[in-house]
Amino acid sequence: MIKTAVPLLLIWIVNIALAAFMFTNGHTDYESFEELFWFAVSFTLFFIITKEVVNKLLRVALLVYSVGLLLDIFDSFIGNANLPILGLDTSMKNLGFLLISVGFYRMIKEKRKDVHKLKAEVERRKQLEERMRYEANHDSMTGVGSRKACFEGLQAHKFAGLWLLYLDVDNFKQVNDTYGHHVGDKVLMSLTQNMQQYFGLSHCFRIGGDEFIVYADCEQPNLDEIRSALLNGLLEYNINVSIGQVMVDPAKQADLLIHEADKQMYGDKKGKSLRSSSRG
Repeated sequence: MIKTAVPLLLIWIVNIALAAFMFTNGHTDYESFEELFWFAVSFTLFFIITKEVVNKLLRVALLVYSVGLLLDIFDSFIGNANLPILGLDTSMKNLGFLLISVGFYRMIKEKRKDVHKLKAEVERRKQLEERMRYEANHDSMTGVGSRKACFEGLQAHKFAGLWLLYLDVDNFKQVNDTYGHHVGDKVLMSLTQNMQQYFGLSHCFRIGGDEFIVYADCEQPNLDEIRSALLNGLLEYNINVSIGQVMVDPAKQADLLIHEADKQMYGDKKGKSLRSSSRG
Protein backbone atom coordinates (compact mmCIF):
# COMPACT_ATOMS: atom_id res chain seq x y z
CA MET A 1 0.00 0.00 0.00
CA ILE A 2 2.81 2.42 0.96
CA LYS A 3 4.81 1.51 -2.18
CA THR A 4 1.80 2.53 -4.30
CA ALA A 5 0.91 5.68 -2.36
CA VAL A 6 4.39 7.29 -2.39
CA PRO A 7 4.79 7.58 -6.21
CA LEU A 8 1.21 8.82 -6.57
CA LEU A 9 1.82 11.43 -3.88
CA LEU A 10 4.98 12.58 -5.71
CA ILE A 11 3.02 12.92 -8.96
CA TRP A 12 0.47 15.19 -7.33
CA ILE A 13 3.14 17.21 -5.49
CA VAL A 14 4.96 17.84 -8.78
CA ASN A 15 1.64 18.72 -10.42
CA ILE A 16 0.78 21.24 -7.70
CA ALA A 17 4.31 22.69 -7.86
CA LEU A 18 4.00 23.20 -11.64
CA ALA A 19 0.61 24.83 -11.18
CA ALA A 20 2.08 27.18 -8.57
CA PHE A 21 5.03 27.95 -10.84
CA MET A 22 2.70 28.76 -13.73
CA PHE A 23 0.57 30.97 -11.56
CA THR A 24 3.51 32.92 -10.14
CA ASN A 25 4.91 33.45 -13.64
CA GLY A 26 1.74 34.90 -15.03
CA HIS A 27 0.24 31.78 -16.59
CA THR A 28 -3.32 32.30 -15.44
CA ASP A 29 -5.01 30.53 -18.35
CA TYR A 30 -7.66 28.21 -16.91
CA GLU A 31 -7.06 25.60 -19.63
CA SER A 32 -3.42 25.20 -18.59
CA PHE A 33 -4.39 24.35 -15.02
CA GLU A 34 -7.07 21.99 -16.34
CA GLU A 35 -4.46 20.21 -18.47
CA LEU A 36 -2.23 19.83 -15.43
CA PHE A 37 -5.08 18.35 -13.41
CA TRP A 38 -6.08 15.84 -16.08
CA PHE A 39 -2.44 14.92 -16.69
CA ALA A 40 -2.10 14.02 -12.98
CA VAL A 41 -5.38 12.07 -13.05
CA SER A 42 -4.53 10.11 -16.21
CA PHE A 43 -0.97 9.37 -15.08
CA THR A 44 -2.33 8.24 -11.70
CA LEU A 45 -4.71 5.88 -13.49
CA PHE A 46 -1.86 4.66 -15.70
CA PHE A 47 0.24 3.95 -12.62
CA ILE A 48 -2.60 2.09 -10.83
CA ILE A 49 -3.57 0.07 -13.90
CA THR A 50 0.07 -0.83 -14.55
CA LYS A 51 0.22 -2.22 -11.01
CA GLU A 52 -3.21 -3.85 -10.71
CA VAL A 53 -4.76 -4.51 -14.14
CA VAL A 54 -3.42 -6.88 -16.81
CA ASN A 55 -4.63 -4.95 -19.84
CA LYS A 56 -1.84 -3.79 -22.16
CA LEU A 57 -4.12 -1.77 -24.45
CA LEU A 58 -5.50 0.26 -21.54
CA ARG A 59 -1.98 0.94 -20.29
CA VAL A 60 -0.85 2.18 -23.72
CA ALA A 61 -4.05 4.24 -24.12
CA LEU A 62 -3.56 6.07 -20.82
CA LEU A 63 0.12 6.64 -21.59
CA VAL A 64 -0.71 8.12 -25.01
CA TYR A 65 -3.38 10.34 -23.47
CA SER A 66 -0.94 11.45 -20.73
CA VAL A 67 1.73 12.31 -23.32
CA GLY A 68 -0.84 14.36 -25.23
CA LEU A 69 -1.69 16.29 -22.07
CA LEU A 70 2.01 16.73 -21.30
CA LEU A 71 2.63 18.19 -24.77
CA ASP A 72 -0.26 20.56 -24.17
CA ILE A 73 1.33 21.65 -20.88
CA PHE A 74 4.73 22.22 -22.59
CA ASP A 75 2.95 24.24 -25.25
CA SER A 76 1.60 26.49 -22.50
CA PHE A 77 5.11 27.00 -21.09
CA ILE A 78 6.99 27.45 -24.36
CA GLY A 79 4.38 29.61 -26.03
CA ASN A 80 4.80 30.18 -29.75
CA ALA A 81 7.94 28.04 -30.20
CA ASN A 82 7.97 26.32 -33.56
CA LEU A 83 8.22 22.69 -32.40
CA PRO A 84 6.27 20.28 -34.66
CA ILE A 85 5.88 17.72 -31.90
CA LEU A 86 3.78 20.14 -29.85
CA GLY A 87 1.20 20.09 -32.64
CA LEU A 88 0.51 16.45 -31.87
CA ASP A 89 -1.00 17.20 -28.46
CA THR A 90 -4.64 17.21 -29.57
CA SER A 91 -4.16 14.21 -31.87
CA MET A 92 -2.52 12.18 -29.12
CA LYS A 93 -5.25 13.11 -26.63
CA ASN A 94 -7.95 12.09 -29.09
CA LEU A 95 -6.10 8.89 -29.97
CA GLY A 96 -5.54 8.17 -26.29
CA PHE A 97 -9.22 8.73 -25.49
CA LEU A 98 -10.24 6.43 -28.35
CA LEU A 99 -7.84 3.72 -27.19
CA ILE A 100 -9.07 4.11 -23.61
CA SER A 101 -12.63 3.51 -24.80
CA VAL A 102 -11.57 0.43 -26.75
CA GLY A 103 -9.50 -0.78 -23.80
CA PHE A 104 -12.37 -0.49 -21.37
CA TYR A 105 -14.70 -2.19 -23.88
CA ARG A 106 -12.26 -5.11 -24.22
CA MET A 107 -11.87 -5.31 -20.45
CA ILE A 108 -15.65 -5.43 -20.01
CA LYS A 109 -15.88 -8.23 -22.61
CA GLU A 110 -13.15 -10.16 -20.80
CA LYS A 111 -14.92 -9.69 -17.48
CA ARG A 112 -18.17 -10.92 -19.03
CA LYS A 113 -16.35 -14.04 -20.22
CA ASP A 114 -14.95 -14.49 -16.71
CA VAL A 115 -18.45 -14.11 -15.25
CA HIS A 116 -19.85 -16.69 -17.69
CA LYS A 117 -16.98 -19.06 -16.85
CA LEU A 118 -17.62 -18.52 -13.15
CA LYS A 119 -21.34 -19.22 -13.59
CA ALA A 120 -20.54 -22.36 -15.58
CA GLU A 121 -18.13 -23.50 -12.88
CA VAL A 122 -20.69 -22.84 -10.13
CA GLU A 123 -23.30 -24.80 -12.10
CA ARG A 124 -20.83 -27.64 -12.70
CA ARG A 125 -19.97 -27.83 -9.00
CA LYS A 126 -23.65 -27.68 -8.09
CA GLN A 127 -24.38 -30.61 -10.43
CA LEU A 128 -21.38 -32.49 -9.02
CA GLU A 129 -22.61 -31.95 -5.46
CA GLU A 130 -26.10 -33.11 -6.44
CA ARG A 131 -24.65 -36.21 -8.12
CA MET A 132 -22.46 -36.97 -5.09
CA ARG A 133 -25.46 -36.49 -2.80
CA TYR A 134 -27.55 -38.78 -5.00
CA GLU A 135 -24.83 -41.45 -5.10
CA ALA A 136 -24.44 -41.29 -1.32
CA ASN A 137 -28.17 -41.79 -0.80
CA HIS A 138 -28.91 -44.34 -3.53
CA ASP A 139 -27.67 -47.81 -4.36
CA SER A 140 -25.58 -47.60 -7.52
CA MET A 141 -26.91 -50.81 -9.10
CA THR A 142 -30.61 -50.90 -8.24
CA GLY A 143 -31.34 -47.18 -7.80
CA VAL A 144 -33.21 -47.64 -4.51
CA GLY A 145 -32.17 -45.84 -1.33
CA SER A 146 -28.85 -46.65 0.34
CA ARG A 147 -28.20 -47.93 3.86
CA LYS A 148 -27.12 -44.42 4.85
CA ALA A 149 -30.38 -42.89 3.57
CA CYS A 150 -32.39 -45.58 5.38
CA PHE A 151 -30.77 -44.86 8.75
CA GLU A 152 -31.00 -41.09 8.30
CA GLY A 153 -34.71 -41.38 7.45
CA LEU A 154 -35.36 -43.46 10.56
CA GLN A 155 -33.40 -41.09 12.79
CA ALA A 156 -35.34 -38.14 11.37
CA HIS A 157 -38.65 -39.96 12.14
CA LYS A 158 -39.53 -39.85 8.46
CA PHE A 159 -41.22 -43.26 8.60
CA ALA A 160 -42.90 -42.98 12.00
CA GLY A 161 -46.06 -45.04 12.19
CA LEU A 162 -45.20 -47.21 9.18
CA TRP A 163 -44.26 -50.88 9.09
CA LEU A 164 -40.54 -51.58 8.65
CA LEU A 165 -40.05 -54.78 6.65
CA TYR A 166 -36.63 -56.41 6.61
CA LEU A 167 -36.28 -58.49 3.42
CA ASP A 168 -33.71 -61.17 2.61
CA VAL A 169 -33.59 -63.11 -0.66
CA ASP A 170 -33.44 -66.86 0.00
CA ASN A 171 -31.21 -69.01 -2.22
CA PHE A 172 -29.68 -65.98 -3.92
CA LYS A 173 -26.18 -67.49 -3.71
CA GLN A 174 -27.48 -70.42 -5.71
CA VAL A 175 -28.55 -68.02 -8.48
CA ASN A 176 -25.02 -66.59 -8.68
CA ASP A 177 -23.43 -70.03 -8.60
CA THR A 178 -25.77 -71.54 -11.20
CA TYR A 179 -26.31 -68.68 -13.65
CA GLY A 180 -23.43 -66.30 -12.92
CA HIS A 181 -23.23 -62.95 -11.18
CA HIS A 182 -24.53 -61.02 -14.20
CA VAL A 183 -27.82 -62.95 -13.92
CA GLY A 184 -27.79 -62.45 -10.15
CA ASP A 185 -27.57 -58.67 -10.73
CA LYS A 186 -30.52 -58.82 -13.14
CA VAL A 187 -32.55 -60.77 -10.57
CA LEU A 188 -31.85 -58.10 -7.92
CA MET A 189 -32.79 -55.31 -10.33
CA SER A 190 -36.05 -57.06 -11.27
CA LEU A 191 -36.79 -57.64 -7.59
CA THR A 192 -36.23 -53.96 -6.75
CA GLN A 193 -38.42 -52.88 -9.66
CA ASN A 194 -41.23 -55.04 -8.26
CA MET A 195 -40.45 -53.55 -4.85
CA GLN A 196 -40.74 -49.97 -6.13
CA GLN A 197 -44.05 -50.73 -7.85
CA TYR A 198 -45.47 -52.15 -4.65
CA PHE A 199 -44.05 -49.79 -1.99
CA GLY A 200 -42.85 -46.73 -3.94
CA LEU A 201 -39.23 -45.71 -4.61
CA SER A 202 -38.97 -43.43 -1.55
CA HIS A 203 -39.85 -46.39 0.73
CA CYS A 204 -37.26 -48.87 -0.63
CA PHE A 205 -33.65 -49.28 0.54
CA ARG A 206 -30.85 -51.75 -0.13
CA ILE A 207 -28.75 -52.28 3.00
CA GLY A 208 -26.66 -55.27 1.89
CA GLY A 209 -25.99 -57.64 -0.99
CA ASP A 210 -29.42 -59.29 -1.04
CA GLU A 211 -30.97 -57.56 1.97
CA PHE A 212 -33.49 -54.75 1.77
CA ILE A 213 -35.63 -52.60 4.00
CA VAL A 214 -39.00 -51.31 2.85
CA TYR A 215 -41.73 -49.31 4.60
CA ALA A 216 -45.38 -50.20 4.28
CA ASP A 217 -48.18 -47.76 5.02
CA CYS A 218 -50.97 -50.13 6.01
CA GLU A 219 -52.75 -51.53 9.07
CA GLN A 220 -51.08 -54.96 8.82
CA PRO A 221 -48.76 -56.14 6.03
CA ASN A 222 -49.93 -59.16 4.08
CA LEU A 223 -46.66 -61.08 3.83
CA ASP A 224 -47.91 -63.65 1.31
CA GLU A 225 -49.16 -60.88 -0.97
CA ILE A 226 -45.84 -59.03 -0.62
CA ARG A 227 -43.81 -62.13 -1.49
CA SER A 228 -45.98 -62.79 -4.53
CA ALA A 229 -45.56 -59.21 -5.73
CA LEU A 230 -41.79 -59.17 -5.21
CA LEU A 231 -41.19 -62.52 -6.89
CA ASN A 232 -43.30 -61.71 -9.94
CA GLY A 233 -41.38 -62.97 -12.99
CA LEU A 234 -38.60 -64.51 -10.85
CA LEU A 235 -40.01 -67.91 -9.83
CA GLU A 236 -37.87 -69.73 -12.38
CA TYR A 237 -34.80 -68.95 -10.27
CA ASN A 238 -36.18 -70.87 -7.28
CA ILE A 239 -35.76 -67.96 -4.88
CA ASN A 240 -37.96 -66.75 -2.05
CA VAL A 241 -38.08 -63.79 0.30
CA SER A 242 -37.83 -63.94 4.10
CA ILE A 243 -39.53 -61.02 5.84
CA GLY A 244 -39.27 -59.53 9.30
CA GLN A 245 -41.66 -56.78 10.33
CA VAL A 246 -41.81 -54.18 13.07
CA MET A 247 -43.84 -51.02 13.57
CA VAL A 248 -41.65 -47.91 13.45
CA ASP A 249 -41.69 -46.36 16.92
CA PRO A 250 -40.04 -42.89 17.06
CA ALA A 251 -39.10 -43.59 20.69
CA LYS A 252 -36.80 -46.45 19.60
CA GLN A 253 -33.36 -46.06 18.10
CA ALA A 254 -32.92 -46.93 14.42
CA ASP A 255 -30.43 -49.71 15.24
CA LEU A 256 -32.88 -51.33 17.66
CA LEU A 257 -35.77 -51.25 15.17
CA ILE A 258 -33.66 -52.85 12.44
CA HIS A 259 -32.30 -55.42 14.87
CA GLU A 260 -35.84 -56.45 15.88
CA ALA A 261 -36.93 -56.74 12.24
CA ASP A 262 -33.75 -58.68 11.43
CA LYS A 263 -34.50 -61.21 14.20
CA GLN A 264 -38.03 -61.71 12.88
CA MET A 265 -36.68 -62.11 9.34
CA TYR A 266 -34.36 -64.93 10.48
CA GLY A 267 -37.30 -66.50 12.31
CA ASP A 268 -39.29 -66.42 9.08
CA LYS A 269 -36.35 -67.90 7.13
CA LYS A 270 -35.93 -70.68 9.69
CA GLY A 271 -39.66 -71.43 9.65
CA LYS A 272 -39.69 -71.77 5.86
CA SER A 273 -36.66 -74.04 6.05
CA LEU A 274 -38.31 -76.31 8.63
CA ARG A 275 -41.51 -76.50 6.57
CA SER A 276 -39.48 -77.38 3.50
CA SER A 277 -37.60 -80.13 5.43
CA SER A 278 -40.81 -81.64 6.84
CA ARG A 279 -42.30 -81.84 3.35
CA GLY A 280 -39.14 -83.59 2.16
